[in-house]
Amino acid sequence: MNPAQAISAELAPLSTRKRFNSGDKRRFVTRILDVAIIAITGYISAKSMVHGWAHDITAVYRFSILFCAFFAFTAFDYFGVYQSWRGRGLAAMCAQAIGAWLTAWLGALFAAFLVHQSGSISRAWALSWLASAGLLIVLDRVVIYFALRAVRGHGFNTKTVFIVGYGSHGQDFHQKTVSAPAMGYKVVGYFAEDKRDAHGAVPCLVSLDEVRAFVVANRVDEVWLTLPLAAYNDMERIVAQLRGAPAEIRWIPDPATANFISHRTGETFGQLTIDLNHMPAPGVQGLFKELFDRSLAAAMLLALSPVMLGLALAVRLSSPGPVFYGHKRLGANGEHFKVYKFRSMVMDSQRILEELLANDPQARAEWDADHKLKNDPRITGIGRILRATSLDELPQLYNVLRGDMSLVGPRPIVDDEVHKYGSAIQYYYAARPGMTGLWQVSGRNDVTYNSRVNLDCRYVTSWSPWQDMKILWRTVGVVFGRRGAY
Repeated sequence: MNPAQAISAELAPLSTRKRFNSGDKRRFVTRILDVAIIAITGYISAKSMVHGWAHDITAVYRFSILFCAFFAFTAFDYFGVYQSWRGRGLAAMCAQAIGAWLTAWLGALFAAFLVHQSGSISRAWALSWLASAGLLIVLDRVVIYFALRAVRGHGFNTKTVFIVGYGSHGQDFHQKTVSAPAMGYKVVGYFAEDKRDAHGAVPCLVSLDEVRAFVVANRVDEVWLTLPLAAYNDMERIVAQLRGAPAEIRWIPDPATANFISHRTGETFGQLTIDLNHMPAPGVQGLFKELFDRSLAAAMLLALSPVMLGLALAVRLSSPGPVFYGHKRLGANGEHFKVYKFRSMVMDSQRILEELLANDPQARAEWDADHKLKNDPRITGIGRILRATSLDELPQLYNVLRGDMSLVGPRPIVDDEVHKYGSAIQYYYAARPGMTGLWQVSGRNDVTYNSRVNLDCRYVTSWSPWQDMKILWRTVGVVFGRRGAY
């Protein structure tokens, strides 16, 4: 058994709280609401669209409605529908619920087919039921989600957290709880082996032997292990100490470890195996991604052509020089290609950059860290607007149409950045660069360079069509919100 599997096995029996907490209540209420919504919308749709209000619904409709209601009550859990909402995005939770409902709906129709009753089911009823129940299932989650955020934002319904491992990874998660109080977490203590990591705002323990007493005395709700895989022995020790304590224990691996263990798993001679160099988008799935990318890129180029024509005219009139800018980037399999953008800089930008970096140490440090400058003197007036709104990247739809890029993928990089990827460059070479990606919807320019690399690797190793859809949807919000844009 490898360390990752062993840790999961150790944590599993400790994951259930010993008291009926607020999360259990929310799950119970949501489960009952789901069942009620499915049953009531199915009944009303059958009455209004098939039988009329004066007559009772027939057996096949009763069977379908009861099947879905039973499925929701017993099986929605397997879709992750009732997992904790803390720290999670609303869109992902609603998508899980819709996926579970669609499965139940299809299951009911298939069950009716098996008993030779599908021919007597009204298509209008089935579609009306699908839409109305789906809408209400999403709506009840939206209402509950924002109600909980409001309550938690005022300090109520919070969960207390103790962090074990207060390096940069642990500090990052601590900061996230502080900056997002509506998620309902409050750090009440942490373990840091090095006293220099002590943070005066909350108690710091310097001995693992003190952890259990602190957790029990302070009725801590969750213990977060933000330790690397190399600290497996310490994690095993903590798990053993907290056995029987009423606290959930979570291992939150650092991004590098998460990338390492998040590959496809299998079994050989009864033992778990992890395929460390498996890339999840070859074959039929890869073909689907390419067809989807090129089809949508062609449609977007056609639909946005008037906008792009107007932007081209604005760029041309704003400063001397060409409308488009092409720059050599690395793509799949290490091959080079030209990525196209609307020109957003003055023509002698390279000279200006070299002079700035030679005379401004702060700008040099910023450039060396991220290959970006927040206050870049090379950018034109119209260019600043184009970059803030990401409109300068619209010509990359042509790159997607050519097959150089994908709509979603890792960040296009230049040769000078390869050394910063280290061994992770193998993941980058395994996929086409994307117009948007996981790092863009996770903070854009507010994300550190190392975080960008880790997010790119995570995208490649966990790729799925559904993940691409989520990233495209989140990109719309990021662009309109202009978060991390400059």
